Amino acid sequence: MRSASVAWILALCLTALPKVAPAQSATWSDHFPRLAALAASGVPVSALVEDLDSGRPLAAVDAAQRLIPASVSKLFVARAALQYLGADHRFVTRLVATGELEKGQLRGDLIFSSGGDPSLSSKDLRAMVAELSALGITGIAGDLVVEDAVFGAIACEIKDRCDAHEESAHAFDGALSGAGIDYGTVEVVVHPARRAGQPARVVVMPPGVAGFPLHGRIETVAAGEPTRLGVTRSTDSEGLHHLHLSGRIALDHRPVRRSRSIVHPARHTAQVLYALLIQAGITVEGEARVTHKAAATEARQELTRHYGESLATQLHSMMQFSNNYMADLLTLHVARLRTDRAPLSEAADLLLTPLTRARESSGDAAADTPILNSGSGLSVDSRLSARDLVDLLRSSYQAAALFPAFVGTLPVPLYSRNGQLKFDDGNWQTRLAAKTGWLSEPVGVRALAGYLRLRDGGWAAFAILVNGTPESPHLARQSTLSAIHADMRDLLARH
Repeated sequence: MRSASVAWILALCLTALPKVAPAQSATWSDHFPRLAALAASGVPVSALVEDLDSGRPLAAVDAAQRLIPASVSKLFVARAALQYLGADHRFVTRLVATGELEKGQLRGDLIFSSGGDPSLSSKDLRAMVAELSALGITGIAGDLVVEDAVFGAIACEIKDRCDAHEESAHAFDGALSGAGIDYGTVEVVVHPARRAGQPARVVVMPPGVAGFPLHGRIETVAAGEPTRLGVTRSTDSEGLHHLHLSGRIALDHRPVRRSRSIVHPARHTAQVLYALLIQAGITVEGEARVTHKAAATEARQELTRHYGESLATQLHSMMQFSNNYMADLLTLHVARLRTDRAPLSEAADLLLTPLTRARESSGDAAADTPILNSGSGLSVDSRLSARDLVDLLRSSYQAAALFPAFVGTLPVPLYSRNGQLKFDDGNWQTRLAAKTGWLSEPVGVRALAGYLRLRDGGWAAFAILVNGTPESPHLARQSTLSAIHADMRDLLARH
């Protein structure tokens, strides 16, 4: 993955800055015949490909029509995060003490001071606890306090996340928290038993974490039999998470890992950190609790700190796996830098600022603006057009200090594990760097946007959005993707 990003960045050295693009002509729909046919049949389509060096459109279908963008909205997150934080930014997480250390005993509270790192993991917590052991700490006389004060308590604003408060069989709809770990999920590992007919062994990771009662069972079946299993998380009125198991796993099957979203990420961090301390032989006399207010800094002694991965690395991971948790936390970070705290819908609106300013500076300010209610694309109230996306991509291309990191966040099909990027064409596999988008409700959405290298060594930006309608919400995945692939394949062959 990184080798692909490096190749794209090195290729940048050969490019020139683009000119301002002229208005696109409707006749360019002839260059996207299959997408134009979809649009003619009543399927909403917005598509545009533009040569960034000449400003010349290469293909277009209703480029100004605004549709539900799904995860291509993460392009706005990457651009704003790089602009306001910088590619080398690292989030810092600290463990601090409120009392003195005497003969291995901490005479006070141990505070987990969060920096809002979107990629913080339970493995990172384990490493921090190991440093406490190395300091000779064997006991904590006070409480274990998780300080979730970066954004405070984050309200649920998106239907998928609100619905997941009660139950979820997914990982993408977890609640947000500045003190969360593992992208707001818990991992379940299912191991087949030693003999068919016995229940599979189920482990909640990391081992020893409290608060996840198991219900039901997964049967071990004979070697070679199909493996089909289900894991659903529910949350009761007391806020306790329950895991419901069903299905079967073959005797010879490798362990199966399933991540499920959780509702109380900061509380989960407290539970995991408490379990890791006990496993390391560090006793805690008080309770594990969460606070949404930062404690006074006086008499606080830093014990250890963890530097997260660079923002550029985090953004590449966010794009590669379309991580909604990371995208919306980074959206909140952008808002915090510019306006202090803001609800997610208002924070997401600030992601449009680089696009708005680019249009104003070019004298091409639109009469109305796009709508972004989340950076992740989970909100179905967001509306973007292909023109909006290509304008963002063009302004990012023109930002010489930002563009190498920005294009480096995008997956190249040849190295991607995303099924929507898999297509057996050499030009497609090696000349694109793109973000996909997909939704199934309330209408189907297929989206693709990013950069392509032209045969003359120049760059083009492209965006394709296809939506279902309330009358015909379902999009046939194969036929829609086939139209996108085939039209892009032919365009790459021409250019």
